[in-house]
Amino acid sequence: MNRVRFGNGQGFNTLQPALGFPAGGLGPDNRIGLYVGDTWKIKPNFTLNVGLRYDRDTGRTDSDLPADPNINAAFPGFGNRVKQANLNFAPQLGIAWDPMKNGKTVIRAGIGLYFENVIYNNVLFDRPLRLQTGAFNQVTSGCLGGKPQPVPVNTGTIAPGGPGAGPNFCGNGNYIGNVIPQILSFWNLVKAGNPTDLKAPNPSYIGNFLGQGIGSNGGIGLFAPDYKTPRSVQMNVGIQHEIRHGMVFSADYLRNVGTRSLIGIDINKQGDISTFNLAGARAAIAATNAQFKATTVDQAIAKRCDHVGLRWQRARYGSRCHGSGLYVRKTVSLVRAPSAD
Repeated sequence: MNRVRFGNGQGFNTLQPALGFPAGGLGPDNRIGLYVGDTWKIKPNFTLNVGLRYDRDTGRTDSDLPADPNINAAFPGFGNRVKQANLNFAPQLGIAWDPMKNGKTVIRAGIGLYFENVIYNNVLFDRPLRLQTGAFNQVTSGCLGGKPQPVPVNTGTIAPGGPGAGPNFCGNGNYIGNVIPQILSFWNLVKAGNPTDLKAPNPSYIGNFLGQGIGSNGGIGLFAPDYKTPRSVQMNVGIQHEIRHGMVFSADYLRNVGTRSLIGIDINKQGDISTFNLAGARAAIAATNAQFKATTVDQAIAKRCDHVGLRWQRARYGSRCHGSGLYVRKTVSLVRAPSAD
């Protein structure tokens, strides 16, 4: 058994109770949709349609949460409160034209702006990283490199083979088919040691990782303070002609152009010397070495290779784990503050 990871048995994404569960509920999300439109018959054979729609969702941006000082300390301004989108006005225009004025041929065209529904992306990718407490999931390695590792519980940590934690099932001499009962027994201890507590520290809170200088724990899912709702322009042009009684020819052209969408932006500016932080880089290296119980980057890389069962060789421009395509470069990507992988 080289590597085994254990979840803490929690998996809620929100703090709101729902459906008999203590957490995990959605909302409140107050959706408002208003539409006003009118039709003008400019000429007997030409009709104009004009409309304006207004959309508003209150529970899709986490704008109810305050600014986060830990994010702002690492990336000034990016920890500010997310803006609630309140100005989603969508104009629409359509025409119908009978060029022959005989009621047998009509040309129709329309264009409009439409706003997307982000379908609780904030609940899945933003909110669990911003809340400092809550019954959120945490996955920790119980075996790493064939060696027992401490797994957090409410009384501290437990490790395979440790006091009251059952036998040690880690190690290259133990095959998974032979130790499944021991693994399940240990996992039950982990779950029992992590009872549902909405006031417990959230292991996924992004501030914990930024403070240690070891990355952002998937922070690419965070909404930017100047969040804007995704939208697109939809348009169509079509012609319809009556060939004879009961037979109609129709052809339409449709197009949908996205003018704004969700996109991850790397705010680290990796490689930009103007944002290089020497103290932050040293802190990131120290944090990485500490994770692998190493004193140098070379030792950390070598131990990483050992963890995945590969051989390590030092090279001129980097370090290679032989036995697969894994290649580990000795680089540090960090800017503005201690925030590096």
